[in-house]
This record gives sequence, structure tokens and C-alpha cells, in this order.
Amino acid sequence: MDYIKDNVLRKYLNGEIDTDIEKNSILNLDKELIKVCEGKTLLVKGEMTLIVGGKNSGKSKLMNYLLKQLLIDELDLGFELKTKEDIKVIHFDSEMSENRLANWSIDAPYNQYGNEYIEEILSDKLFIYTLKKETITERVSCIHSIYKQLQNKFIKTQFIICVDVGTCLTSDLNNQNSQGVIDDLVRQLDQCTLIVTIHDSLKLEEKKGIS
Repeated sequence: MDYIKDNVLRKYLNGEIDTDIEKNSILNLDKELIKVCEGKTLLVKGEMTLIVGGKNSGKSKLMNYLLKQLLIDELDLGFELKTKEDIKVIHFDSEMSENRLANWSIDAPYNQYGNEYIEEILSDKLFIYTLKKETITERVSCIHSIYKQLQNKFIKTQFIICVDVGTCLTSDLNNQNSQGVIDDLVRQLDQCTLIVTIHDSLKLEEKKGIS
């Protein structure tokens, strides 16, 4: 399988994916939530940013909001881009079909900038993959394989990789077999910046899963 040619954005631009923006639109982030982030270092080169929250608390929305700050020309108030490097984002999802993923990751955040921006600029910065057809045990190696292919193709690029732990890496966050899944991912994704979203059940002291 050629992962570079199989990403959702490429299929979206080729007209292979039909989307319904109104049906699948995303709510705007609460202004108070944005205010909490001001003045903080949210993404660090070569390190991991962990976004923790309950179900439907807005973890993925916040992640998409941060990515938008990196990929558009103008940052929102309170955000500052520290690097002038070439930045590309690899976004993985395991629950959404390609149609839903296109709405979530492309149409809703970037549609306001127009088709020209999406087709000429965003297509070179954003790589989106659905892991829906991959088994849980195959996903870390699948993510690693995609990253290596893109890393070899874009040698002077700083990659930001986005993964949700609870859906992409394990079927049960509190299972003892889930210990070490994040560490395993970090070891395989060397030299990249990682954004990880995870359900807040890891805070429960009586659980022995992901620490």
C-alpha cells in the first residue's frame, strides 16, 4: 500500500470524497478555553504535547485549532509561531470514515480560506489518514511506516504527528496491556513533534493502565 498516495486530503482534492459541511460542522471553541492557552508553549520541536479530557470535551477540536494556527498565514490573537521551518502535519484517525474525516479536518477548519488555499497550499502541508481498516495491533507500525515514507520524501521538514491514544493505539486505556503504548509510539517517531489526545480516565488511581 502506498500511504503517500492514499491520504484523505488527496482523495478530497481529486473529488473522490463527497462532503456535507452543514451536517458535520464543528462548533466554535469557547473563548474562555482559548484564553487558557495564551502565553503558554503549546507545541515544542521534538517533544510531545498531551491534550487530556473526557468524552466529547473538545480534545480533537482544540487539536485542530492549534494545527490551524500553524498552517494558515495569520495567527489568531494570543498565538505566536516561533519557527520559520517548513512544517507539515500528519493526522491519524481510526473512527471516522474518509467522508467524515474530510469534513472534520479539512472543510470545517479551512473552508473559510477558499478552495485555492486548500488546493494550492494546504495540500502540501497536511496529510490525513484513516486507520479505520487497520487492526489495533498493526496501527503503531502503520503510523511509523507512513511517517518514514513522508520523512524520506521531505527531508528538510519538521513533522507534527497527531494521534488519539484511546481510538488509534488501544481498545481499552485501563487495560494493563495498554501500558507503554505511548512510549512505544514516541520511540518509533523520532525527530518529530507529537500531539496526543487521551481520555482523562488515566487520572483514576485505581486503574493500572496507561500511567
